[in-house]
Amino acid sequence: MITNQHISNFSSTYVTFQEPKICPICFHAIEPKFLYNRLHIEELQEVYEGPLLFSAFFECPSCKSGFLSTYEIILEDETSSGSYFFKEHKLCYSAPSIPNHTLFDTKISTLSSNFVETYHQSQSAEVYNLNQIAGMGYRKALEFLIKDYCVYKNSSDCDKIYNMLLAQCINTYIDDSKIKNLAKVSIWLGNDETHYIKKFEDKDINDLKRFIDTTVYFILYNLNADEANNIVNSQ
Repeated sequence: MITNQHISNFSSTYVTFQEPKICPICFHAIEPKFLYNRLHIEELQEVYEGPLLFSAFFECPSCKSGFLSTYEIILEDETSSGSYFFKEHKLCYSAPSIPNHTLFDTKISTLSSNFVETYHQSQSAEVYNLNQIAGMGYRKALEFLIKDYCVYKNSSDCDKIYNMLLAQCINTYIDDSKIKNLAKVSIWLGNDETHYIKKFEDKDINDLKRFIDTTVYFILYNLNADEANNIVNSQ
């Protein structure tokens, strides 16, 4: 924990906050070097109107880059001498932040380049704190992946598959029970990211990504198995 002091014309203000543990630029686990802080406040009387934003500037000991972390802080104590003591409520974001995109196997990229592109864009949305749209992006990425895999398995039904509802597509064209169940759950969680009321309140976007990533794993398993079968059959 770090305690920093901000002196204003009105009083002394003290803020207790936790330094970031991951560099947003190189993604290494770090103990950053603290350089400077600023409290976003014009008049201390505003502390009674809700949370305030507090920014701290750090240097990463790994990549030597500087970055800014912004916190939401809340009033913890006020003294009769006019001093204010704040504590961190949450770390809002660190910037600049470079998306750390998942590197997919070339077989997945060849199967569905739209899936890879949309998945990467969704990861970028998360990094830039666009949390209301990232989940919808992952849901769209899943549709590209599943439909392209179904077309791979049933090329003669290409147009039919592309125009079919995703749930119907899964029930009709996917025989592997593991992929089918993973895809179904991913759809349900993905739909939760697009609707006003969530159906699965105990699940979040991290669960959605986990199920999509596992779906990718089993699809890749099948693609590799198909390649191996082709090699055996050619001998």
